[in-house]
Amino acid sequence: MASTLSRRSVLAGAASTAILLSGPAGAQTGRRAGEPIGPIKAMMGDWPEMTELFRILRPNWEKLGLKVMPQQASQNSMTAQTTGEHNAPDMSIGAWGGAPDRIDPDFFLTEFFHSSRARKGGQNFGNYRNPAYDALVDAQRGEMDEAKRAAMIHQAQRIIQNDRPGLVLYYMDLNNPYRADKITDVVPVMGSGVAFSYLPWTYLEGKPAGRSKILKVTFQYDIATLNPFATTEVQNAGILRWFYAPLAIRDRNLNLIPWAAEGWTFPDPKTADVTLRAGMTFHDGKPVTIEDFKFTFDYIAKWKFPLFGRFTDNIVETEVVGERTLRFKLKQPFAPFVGNILAAAFIVPKHIWEKVGPGQGLSSPADWPNDTPVGCGPFSLKEWRKGEYVRLAANPSWFKPSNFSEIYWLAVPSVDTMIGMLESGRADVMAWNITPSQAKRLTNPNIKVGKSGSHAPRELRFNLEIPPFDDPAMRTAIALATDRPQLVNTLLDGAATPGNDSYISPALAISDPAIPPARFSIEEAREVLAKAGYSWDGEGRLCYPK
Repeated sequence: MASTLSRRSVLAGAASTAILLSGPAGAQTGRRAGEPIGPIKAMMGDWPEMTELFRILRPNWEKLGLKVMPQQASQNSMTAQTTGEHNAPDMSIGAWGGAPDRIDPDFFLTEFFHSSRARKGGQNFGNYRNPAYDALVDAQRGEMDEAKRAAMIHQAQRIIQNDRPGLVLYYMDLNNPYRADKITDVVPVMGSGVAFSYLPWTYLEGKPAGRSKILKVTFQYDIATLNPFATTEVQNAGILRWFYAPLAIRDRNLNLIPWAAEGWTFPDPKTADVTLRAGMTFHDGKPVTIEDFKFTFDYIAKWKFPLFGRFTDNIVETEVVGERTLRFKLKQPFAPFVGNILAAAFIVPKHIWEKVGPGQGLSSPADWPNDTPVGCGPFSLKEWRKGEYVRLAANPSWFKPSNFSEIYWLAVPSVDTMIGMLESGRADVMAWNITPSQAKRLTNPNIKVGKSGSHAPRELRFNLEIPPFDDPAMRTAIALATDRPQLVNTLLDGAATPGNDSYISPALAISDPAIPPARFSIEEAREVLAKAGYSWDGEGRLCYPK
């Protein structure tokens, strides 16, 4: 549909719909007219940042007459409930990682808010639906002119900021401590810092500072699966991409470069030819072939894994056109093809995965445990001891081999314990953020802190199918009662960028620089609610419109 729309008609239609959606909610389904609004359930992660964040947010929300109750859960449990089961509570407060396929704005615009993702396995668990927004986002994908595409992206940002299906609280700076007596030449990358798994440059290009070539990295939680078709959690997916190498990757400057692919060309706007890197072998010693390459994409098309909706949405078919070249026929021109498909796609061995399916009593290959993963990337799995560590061995046959022989990813739930392990030498790198004040308290002179920015938001997402958050006035009021600078300064010592609710980080060049910062005003928030018909009872509790 989007390919038949003119840019002018898309922009005009989206703008008019945004105006309609910003008015008072028409439906009061599930509300009790004039009655107090019951306790609001807010799900969030169970680590200290989230606990302290909520402690700062709640008093201002209470000034609106709302009672908000926290529900804390592990990252894996929260992801399973909101994304996996699509069973989000009234609001969800979450942290998103800086995965490289999230650099292109299409990821957040599509995966978070396109109506096609409002389903189990989709990340639009707030159930935002706006046909004109969908048409605009569809159209920007197919626009190959960079300036015209940017104009569409800017309009989509404004709609999201206006409709507020969610709030961006801040974009946290990444501060990762490491032992300089164990590793040198760490590589800071926006969104990945020097330590996160999303891009492996520190672990490939960093050098041992001493004789040991084994590196121990702490992270706050363990992976949940070894199945690359199953995980929607970014840290889990990031580690799996170390042995299921993507076809393209972002370099330290965020430029897209070939990885498991040798290169790509576009014979026409709806055709992409992708050539495999020569000489690759799987970790079981068998060669990576064009048949494996085609099988992987046909497998995704057949099983329609929710994680790969962007693939099945855009790829019509694949065709082998050379000894190492696969041709992709696209439904329409797709501007983020390299950044959002090749940088997320990988190759699985046909000789293993063709046997996985209903014959083994599985409803989907995503349910297969894949206990012995076989990929072709720069690392292979040596051991996974659940709840303790993932042990990876470097692949010496990879064209850009690591300077380390093994990497341990240690699951350490406590930040204080992580810091203690770094201080004592039981760990070498901390793949978690510390605040500037925590950095000042580090006592070991061998500990340095690698720093970078991030495009990944800390966000609050409303469930638009649950009153009162089906009402745009309520969402606007919550936005006005959320003090982003206070969060940044109190919680993070200023080491973050406040969000403006457009979901594309101001640090990215394609973001709309004209979008204003989010305002904070309890008085204005109460005025918005009053104009929408809300009232307060004698105890100060906010009541639904009569």
